[in-house]
Amino acid sequence: MDRLFFSLLVSALCFSLQTTAQTSPWRLDFFFGPSAYMGDLADQPFYSRNWHPVGGIGIQYQLGKVLALKSSLYHGQISGNDAYFETEDWPRGDRLAHFSSPITNWSTTLEYHPLDKLAGDGRKLISPYIAFGGGLLIYDPDTYFDFTRNPELEEAIAKDNSAKYAKSAASLDLGVGVDWRVMDRWTIGLTGAVHPTGTDFLDGVSFAGNPNKRDWFTRAGLRIQYDFVPESDTDRDGIPNSKDMCPNSPGLPETQGCPDSDRDGIHDGIDMCASIPGKISLNGCPDTDGDGIADKDDLCPDRYGSFQRGGCPIEDRDQDGIEDYRDRCPDQAGPPEREGCPVVDRDQDGILDEDDHCPDDFGLSIFGGCPDTDGDGIEDSRDACPTLFGVYTHNGCPEVVFPEDAAAEFNRQYLLFELGSDDIARYELLDQIVEFMEENREYKLDVNGFTDNEGNAQTSLSLSRARARRCYRYLVEQGIDENRISFQGLGAKPLSSGVMLPRGQARNRRVEFFLYK
Repeated sequence: MDRLFFSLLVSALCFSLQTTAQTSPWRLDFFFGPSAYMGDLADQPFYSRNWHPVGGIGIQYQLGKVLALKSSLYHGQISGNDAYFETEDWPRGDRLAHFSSPITNWSTTLEYHPLDKLAGDGRKLISPYIAFGGGLLIYDPDTYFDFTRNPELEEAIAKDNSAKYAKSAASLDLGVGVDWRVMDRWTIGLTGAVHPTGTDFLDGVSFAGNPNKRDWFTRAGLRIQYDFVPESDTDRDGIPNSKDMCPNSPGLPETQGCPDSDRDGIHDGIDMCASIPGKISLNGCPDTDGDGIADKDDLCPDRYGSFQRGGCPIEDRDQDGIEDYRDRCPDQAGPPEREGCPVVDRDQDGILDEDDHCPDDFGLSIFGGCPDTDGDGIEDSRDACPTLFGVYTHNGCPEVVFPEDAAAEFNRQYLLFELGSDDIARYELLDQIVEFMEENREYKLDVNGFTDNEGNAQTSLSLSRARARRCYRYLVEQGIDENRISFQGLGAKPLSSGVMLPRGQARNRRVEFFLYK
């Protein structure tokens, strides 16, 4: 029996080394380690003198990610001896029996590898497992009883010696272990199992021991597994060519051996978006907003919408009944006849903003809604002097006037006051004089105040001086150097013509200006 088992073990190892280097669900399983017995002649399995070598060979088939079915054949030896007991209570003290027996155990187990589901396409580098199964045990004990004078024990020994029992029994296989994948196709691991049996004659002792308690044995040691492939796998993806839809391109089991770059379960050959994970219903393309329209075809990929609107939702921000994608003015309510735009004339010049070239400035229709501030018939954008009435030949600016002529013109003008008052009613003339003196700094100015002939001379003189001083102060406040201006009150004096106008005449209540170099 030992020679037969050894021959089977060597033959299986040679066969495994000759197979091609490709992964498959089939594996050869080798076991080496000690076995120990527990029964009527041993109170525990941990006496080292009871340990004996055991070897095994098996074949395993992977049922899925985490389950594997294994059928194994083990062969070894077990033994026990009353002398190894720590106590000498009856019957051990009187019995002094010992035995040895070869064992051959065939079992089929289901292994569960919980971490392999995290290993992606291959097996986990470190994979703990549990195993449960059963099989058939063949044994042949050689039992020896020492001389005893105990009649009761002697009778029990006689029963055991004359007992007719089968040399085979059912056995359970309950194991745990951990595997390490050390190379592409080789795995080593540590494993251990207990084997409760269906017999109490594993040691040849029953009546002289405890006939109500059945025997069992254990084994622990090193297991080695080798993956082998019964058929070719051209692309070496672990899927045989007969089951590989893409035998020349490495792929995944989930896609029948075809590549799946984005790992969405749709192989690249039919995946319209091969680099981005997507849905099967959309040929492998993603749908971010979940509206059933692939992002590549969705005008609004981040917003849920309808197919009729290209994947965009119904949006009408200004609530005018016209959807934003058709609304020329989506943030301003307007009627359909104006494509959603409102009637707007911000500058209230009678020209709608959409037709107004200057929508924020009141203007004239002749200039497209743009202004002509100085009213010279030249729009401001083309008028070099937009605030001065000018002529076209001077780009909207007035004709050139020499300082002497301008000074003479100012000298002919005067500022009028109300009866008995020095308050200035209008500042236009003073502002023009300020502008002139800023542009012509060589000119100086005399300011002369006058009154009508109402009241006495002293009162008229004071009022005329106050009027001149009021103009003087305004000019200085506007930035004209006070050293360039002098003022005086001349009382009730007629106009420069030398003729005093009638009593109360408004033109006598005045201030005259005289510009000179």
